[in-house]
Amino acid sequence: MSGFYHQYVCHCNASYSLVIEDDSNVAYAYLLRDETIVADVWLYNRKSSPVQVEWEQKGGMPFLNPQEYILEDVDFQRLIIKSLSDVEVKWNCAERRVEIDIRGKLVAVLDVGSHVGFSALVKKDGPLARKLVL
Repeated sequence: MSGFYHQYVCHCNASYSLVIEDDSNVAYAYLLRDETIVADVWLYNRKSSPVQVEWEQKGGMPFLNPQEYILEDVDFQRLIIKSLSDVEVKWNCAERRVEIDIRGKLVAVLDVGSHVGFSALVKKDGPLARKLVL
C-alpha cells in the first residue's frame, strides 16, 4: 500500500502551510508556520486500532489512535487518501485556522496555537486529537 504526502500553502499568508502525511500505517496533518509545527492532529488509522495506548512507549511515532478514543462506526478504509482530489483544505485566515475535508466529510480542524487539533472521528479528547464539536 502506498501512502500520501502533500503540502498545502495558505493562500492568505504563505508562511503557513499544512502537511498531510499518510505513512501507510496512520495519517496525520501538521500545521506549520515557516518550518515549525504549530499544531497537529491524527486523521485516521490504516492498521487496526490498538486496544492499548502506544504513546507511553518510547519510539513508534507516529502513533495509531487506540480504540478507546475513536468512534466505532467510522469506515476508515473509505477515508484513506489516494489522490489530491480526495482532500479539500479550507483556510480561514481571520480565525487562523484550517479545515480538512476528505471526500466531502469534515474530518479535522487545526488552529494556530492549539497544538493538538480537533477531529470529527474521536469520541473523547486525547493527546493525538481532541473531539470536534460542531
